[in-house]
Amino acid sequence: MVVSRDLCAQPGAGEEAFAIESVQQEAEARRALEQELHELRQRVKEQEVVSEISRILSASLDPQEVLRQMLREVNRALGTQAASVLLVDEATGELVFQVADSPGAQEMTTLRLKSGQGVAGWVVRHGQPVLLSDACRDPRFYKGIDAATGLTTRDLLCVPLVVKGRIIGVLEVMNKTEGTLDESDLRLVTALAPSAAVAIENARLYRAVREERRNLELILYSIADGVYTTDCERNITSFNLSAQKITGQVGEMAVGRFCGDVLDCHFAAEKERCDTRKCMLSQAMHQRRLVIQQGQMRVAPGGKEKHLRVLRVAAPLVSEWGEMKGAVGAFWDMSRQAELERLKADLLAMIFHELRAPLSNLNASIEMLLHSTLGESARQEILEIMGAQGARLTRFVQEILDVARLESNEIKLDLQPLTLGPLVREVVELFLYPVATHHFEVRVPEGLPFVWGDKDKVETILRNLISNAMNYSAEGTIITISAEEQGGGVVVTVSDEGVGIPPEGLDRIFDRFYRVENPSLPKVRGTGLGLYIARLLVEAHGGSIWVESEVGVGSRFSFLLPKLDLGDAP
Repeated sequence: MVVSRDLCAQPGAGEEAFAIESVQQEAEARRALEQELHELRQRVKEQEVVSEISRILSASLDPQEVLRQMLREVNRALGTQAASVLLVDEATGELVFQVADSPGAQEMTTLRLKSGQGVAGWVVRHGQPVLLSDACRDPRFYKGIDAATGLTTRDLLCVPLVVKGRIIGVLEVMNKTEGTLDESDLRLVTALAPSAAVAIENARLYRAVREERRNLELILYSIADGVYTTDCERNITSFNLSAQKITGQVGEMAVGRFCGDVLDCHFAAEKERCDTRKCMLSQAMHQRRLVIQQGQMRVAPGGKEKHLRVLRVAAPLVSEWGEMKGAVGAFWDMSRQAELERLKADLLAMIFHELRAPLSNLNASIEMLLHSTLGESARQEILEIMGAQGARLTRFVQEILDVARLESNEIKLDLQPLTLGPLVREVVELFLYPVATHHFEVRVPEGLPFVWGDKDKVETILRNLISNAMNYSAEGTIITISAEEQGGGVVVTVSDEGVGIPPEGLDRIFDRFYRVENPSLPKVRGTGLGLYIARLLVEAHGGSIWVESEVGVGSRFSFLLPKLDLGDAP
């Protein structure tokens, strides 16, 4: 019997084949396990990177700092050369390089891409990520960025940044130092993009809110009325600049203090200090409504205590959810308005007096002429009185009309080359006759440059200033009128030895109806419009007017008129 060799070998061959197959299966299992382990490690690494970047994104609300740190971490984690964030300009639709971590980053952040331009523009338009192993060969690639920065782009990864379904920009990374960007890199960048987008949007909103708050604070601090806010316990939380000026309280010292200790308020009716029950802030918060009151406030601006008549308003500060946060208060100084009303009343009384006296004289003179037998000299004397009274009425009415015309810009100046020396002397002559009540000194040098002015209006300015000096200085004292060239003009100064102007009156001396009250002087007659008219006329000439004064020593009123420029002549 012959036994086949193959048959004899078959059992051994089967065992060997089984062993080989087992080894192959084991190798494949090992490779699969290693692949799973590699992917697991990769995922852990991705999670670590995402976690670190999330920490970075939540650490600051400064958009530039947030993006800069994020891109630095992305480059480190992926081993890439460059990363950048481009945000959509909502006004133009362009993509703006917001920040970059790459060579040529400074040049890059000045660049813009048109809507749809480049790979980034395509990503924004289509809302899909792009991974390119050879970016320069892709038709969507825009070479202008490389040309501007000197950077050569090889591989590129670009993903959209989306917030609430709206694409706000893109995140780009490029040029992996070892190998090329792959799907795992795309997965990592895609995973961190939502957190980055939310962080960017939050930072944007924070910056917008901060800018809006700063604008509101600027508005609050620049308005002319006193405005302040308090918490629910009526402790001051803000105190604007006007409130500080009116009350004499420094803002830093007012904030944090109880309102009643800072604003010493009294009720107009009860004349007693505000308490919790009557406090308008408490009422506004308790009743959740606007409260308006008139009263008095004791203030000490510049250390000088005084009482102001004020109109006060309080309103509750309520949050969006109805939670009471405090109150806002505002106050207006009504003292000046009250003073203006008093001055207007005085003006009406003065007008009545100014009209009644000359009209009475005119009527009496006419009566005498009609019903009396008078000699020629007596008749002539009465006619002269009538002429003087008529001229007085004319000047008075003209002064009132001048104010109305100047305030409405209806007065036209008859400008011509004018030398001030002769004009000053002419005006002074008017005050020497018929009786000189004061001594006058004229100090006008020869050779003063011409000014471009209206002779009649400049004469009015001088006459008003000299009349004012006479009204507020004792008879027999000296009034000095001087002129000198100064800078681009000629300055004329009228000095007196009178009562002077208190410091609080210097800012108001050129206001209409304002007059300095001094018990040492008899009641000064006049409209209180002379200095006001002088100011309007000087300003109409393009000049300026000012005053220097010391109580008990005297005042110096000066005005400047621009020198004549031959190029201005018609």
